[in-house]
Amino acid sequence: MNLYESMVFWFVKEFAKAILGLALVLGIVVFLWWINTED
Repeated sequence: MNLYESMVFWFVKEFAKAILGLALVLGIVVFLWWINTED
């Protein structure tokens, strides 16, 4: 694996982690908002 391939692999991995982190935070926020507006 050359430098370019490892760089792309690292970028994709970091990008996936960022997307997952954002989705998790968004899910928690929506869940808390839904609980607060339930009644």
